[in-house]
Formats: sequence, C-alpha cells, structure tokens
Amino acid sequence: MSLEILVIDKNYVPHRWVSVEQAIILEAKNNVINHLGEAIFIYHGGNNHFTGEQSVIQTSSIIMIDGAPNPRKYKEPALTNSSLFIRDRLRCIFCERVYRSVDLTRDHLLPTSKNGKDDWLNVATACKSCNSAKGDTIVGQKLPDGELGPQGTGFMIPKYQTYVPCKAEHLIMKVKAIKADQLEFLVNQITNPEISRIYRDFKK
Repeated sequence: MSLEILVIDKNYVPHRWVSVEQAIILEAKNNVINHLGEAIFIYHGGNNHFTGEQSVIQTSSIIMIDGAPNPRKYKEPALTNSSLFIRDRLRCIFCERVYRSVDLTRDHLLPTSKNGKDDWLNVATACKSCNSAKGDTIVGQKLPDGELGPQGTGFMIPKYQTYVPCKAEHLIMKVKAIKADQLEFLVNQITNPEISRIYRDFKK
C-alpha cells in the first residue's frame, strides 16, 4: 500500500494528496516553500559532472506550496458507500451497533420513492436488518402491521445526526495508509471536537 503526501497551502489549508513521485517533482521545481511532516522520503538523482556528488531531493509527509485555494471551488465529497460508512464510523444509525462494511447499507431517511434525495444529509449507514425493517417508512412514521422494529418502539428513530463532511474529513476518507502526523494535521482542521476525537480513534 503506497504512502501519499499531503499538500497544504501557506494558509495551512489542506489541498490534496499526491504521490511521492509528484511531491519530488514539486520539490525539484521549487514549488515547496515549507515542510511540516516527517522528512523521510529521499530521492537520489545523478552525479554532478564537476564534483561527482550525487544530487539528493528530500520531501516530507506534509508539504506546503505557495498559493491559496478559492473556497468557492471546494465541492462536497462524492457520496460513496465507503465514504458514508467512514463518516458514520461503521455504526448503524438505528441500532447503533458497529458492523463490517459488507454488512452495511446506505439508507435514505426520506425514501427516494417519496422524493428523498441521495445526498449526505438524507443518507445514513444502516445494517441490513434495520434497513430491511425500515423499508419504505419515513423516519418518525409508525412501522406497518404493528411491527416493533429493532428498537422495540414501533418506530425507526435515528440515533445520530447526518452531516456533510468538511474538506479535512474528505481527505481522511480518501486514503487508507495515513501517517500519524498527517492524520493529526487533518483532524486539527475539523472544528467539531467530537468528530475530531472519533476520527483519531477510528483510524488507529
């Protein structure tokens, strides 16, 4: 599993992930103005014709480039099941149990059959059993045929609030091999302390 480099701007806003090779190119073009992460990636080039010394380019796990992003250009992350399950920490919104990804589904709180949108605010992680029990029922609506459902109340009550992930969360979601210093930097960008704490625990 290849490691990626976190690129930030001079305002400490995270931009994107790049490969080590792409980071070396940025270093060679003198586009990198600072290094915040652990300096562990070293590229050995050719030998100097006059001195015989081998050229060395070093980069780090977090690099700073010049320029600031236009905040209006940021788009919310693409809604995929894997990103959704990470946002919800593999936890079913109804029974609150933690499952493996293969045992989870995407539930629409307002069903698409009732004009519910397929977006971050209307979807949540649900286990297969809870999703099946909810069926086409609207959240807060009594289950049909006197069914009690997994909560034993006759209703499917969400146990946590849905939300649109911020850019830092989006970047955490995009990579599986994330270094401790990269995770710490991104987590510190998340303004909600509860979400920050959960991400620290979830990626361990």
